[in-house]
Amino acid sequence: MSSSVRILAAILAWSVASSASAQAEEDAQAEVDAHAEVDLQVHLEPEEPHDAMEEPVHWHREWGRAGLANYAMMGATAAIALTNIIIGSDEESPNRGRNDLDEGVRGALRLGVEQQRLIARDFSDGLLTAMTSTPILIDALVLAAWQHESEDAAVQMILIHAEVVAFTLALQTSANVLLSRERPYGRTCGGGGPDDLPGESFFCDSPDRFYSFFSGHTSQSFASAAVVCSFHMNMPLLGNGPENMIPCVTAMAGAAATGLLRIAGDMHYATDVLTGMAVGLTTGFMLPWLLHFGDHTGENAREGGESSSGDPQVTFLPTPTGASLFGVF
Repeated sequence: MSSSVRILAAILAWSVASSASAQAEEDAQAEVDAHAEVDLQVHLEPEEPHDAMEEPVHWHREWGRAGLANYAMMGATAAIALTNIIIGSDEESPNRGRNDLDEGVRGALRLGVEQQRLIARDFSDGLLTAMTSTPILIDALVLAAWQHESEDAAVQMILIHAEVVAFTLALQTSANVLLSRERPYGRTCGGGGPDDLPGESFFCDSPDRFYSFFSGHTSQSFASAAVVCSFHMNMPLLGNGPENMIPCVTAMAGAAATGLLRIAGDMHYATDVLTGMAVGLTTGFMLPWLLHFGDHTGENAREGGESSSGDPQVTFLPTPTGASLFGVF
């Protein structure tokens, strides 16, 4: 009897153990199936399309957009420049004034052979073309429109550069006509010496001979460089790291090289180049900030645009003589 009880107890124990084991296997299998279902859902869940992602470069709602007033300014300044070019310089009584600074720098930087001076002039022409093209071709079209797919920002950037170029050109041509300063090489025209130019040569027999003050190559190069800096200071065209300011530094170096080549080629005096640099930096930094990158929230709201939040805003504005910090609180 006791043996039967032991056998029955053993059978019952084995049944309980088997049931528990089966239940544990079922629970484990259910857990595995649940994990597999979660993994399947994760892998099958569609990724967010690229177009739905927020663009890192866009035209902020508080920035000023080009409008009728901007187009009018561009037209007016372009008309002023064209009028000055038609009027031309005063060839009858040009300004031949000199000073110690100009003479000293000319003696130090002017190339000694005319062929070398011609090459320096050609290089300065090439640099001017590269400098004035960079804000449009590289910053606006390649970086903003193509890389960041922000056509709206690209259009605004192109218009900003056009404003700066037209305004700078109007200032430069006005100074050329009003002052009619003779270029440095003018003193060598028709002199008959080994380093002199024939009086009937292109450079000597041209109104351009009296367009020395101030340097258009230098002013436009520095204006374009300042525009490049303005773009990269306000938009992460190359990211948020220090590499975003590499184009700014490179553009400033190119503008400085342009000015030096104008002196080496005997096309301008030092004061022509320094004045051109000051004018270019002023227009290239001030116009974009005053008309666009400054806080234009109220203006945009009056025109029916979105208004920004009431959060404090601080703007850093570089100037040729230092920097200024402006805040809206």
